[in-house]
Amino acid sequence: MKDREASDPVEPAIDDRLVLRHTFARAYLEPKTLKPRRMRMPHHELPSLDGMVLVFDCETVDHGLTFGALEIYERRRLKTRAVFYRDDLPETDPERYEQLKEICRALDVRLVNREWFFQNAIWPARKYGWTIAGFNIAYDLSRIADSVEPATKTARLGTRFCNGFAIKKGLVGTKKDVPPPVFCRIKRDDRHHVRFDMKHAVVLDLATSAFAYTDRNQSLESACHAFDLPLEERPGAHSGEITHENVAGCLFDVVKTSELLWAIDAEHRRHPTELHLSRAQSGASIAKAYLDALGVRPRLEIQPEFPKESLGYAAQAYYGGRVEARIVKTPLPCVYLDFLSMYPTVFALLGLWFKHVIPATLEVEEIAPAEIAALLERLRANPESLFDPATWSVLDFFALVEPHGANLPARAVIPRLGLSRRERIASEAAHRYEETFAAQAPF
Repeated sequence: MKDREASDPVEPAIDDRLVLRHTFARAYLEPKTLKPRRMRMPHHELPSLDGMVLVFDCETVDHGLTFGALEIYERRRLKTRAVFYRDDLPETDPERYEQLKEICRALDVRLVNREWFFQNAIWPARKYGWTIAGFNIAYDLSRIADSVEPATKTARLGTRFCNGFAIKKGLVGTKKDVPPPVFCRIKRDDRHHVRFDMKHAVVLDLATSAFAYTDRNQSLESACHAFDLPLEERPGAHSGEITHENVAGCLFDVVKTSELLWAIDAEHRRHPTELHLSRAQSGASIAKAYLDALGVRPRLEIQPEFPKESLGYAAQAYYGGRVEARIVKTPLPCVYLDFLSMYPTVFALLGLWFKHVIPATLEVEEIAPAEIAALLERLRANPESLFDPATWSVLDFFALVEPHGANLPARAVIPRLGLSRRERIASEAAHRYEETFAAQAPF
């Protein structure tokens, strides 16, 4: 066998049956026949925290509502604080109901049923445009509902995926054959952001807002620490049982959620952007708001004749990797291995801001493959040159890569129930490839 030089590329022989061919990448192509989208409500028309604000939390047993607590603010001043319970509690468990009444008397807090909660908070919020806030608010909204059903579906390779839910509440005194009205729709959009539709109301999930400004998945406790809020020991447990400590703990959570709301809002108002707090779903949302504030417009808006193929190359090259583990109550050593502020750093070091973002016009320049091959050969011979700032200026290009069997980032098929035949074959091929790789790995 002829000896190969160390620099020669190796083309591994891979069984064609083991190659994963069906991968999915986000694309935003709009057909010419597509009707124009209805413009979103301008940010200044969204409800403000200076108006009416509802903050609430639920306690459950087996994911069924037992009781909860709420606070209603008007012009940032507390107007109402109450404990609410499920409507059938006096009939199904009168002993616990009487106990809850005694607890509320001892805590000097108003006790109302869920119907009062809807008539005096949820329906007015939808009609008049309140802000509804909570920590992991989607769960609490689903707990006060009578029913939840899929709301929107998408199709991919013949398979239907649900990406939205309609949350319904029955009306007192209506006929049984009348379907309950929807009071909230929850949908995950193309950017994997959660959107809430409650007519004129705005739903604000503080878990999402805390993540956007800290780049960490937070609990209520850790979020309070992140925003320098005093946090005493919480009474009771999240068991949903009606005890004095548990009711006091639910009220404690609502109070701290309200304090966190005002703290995050204070941080949000420090930024000179027009981004509404409910739209700050990640650090990328805040960064895009800053681009809008700086007057940076999309390339096709300032240069309509720019080739869309080149924009497609840029979009295809984007890869935002994220890996996280959500394991509850299991201590595991974790190390943060991602780059911190990678995109601003790369833009600054490569000079992309002045060369690619803000120029009034851009021209596409084709680079000969031989020139790129020579660059890679120089870098392979002298890897230390990557630490030389003079090298960075020649790295701002897009290249089509043929991996020859190497593992590259891809949006691959995830096995799930209801896969189409094509997706199932691709998923099984990927699984066989992983088993083969593991068997041949030297470690």
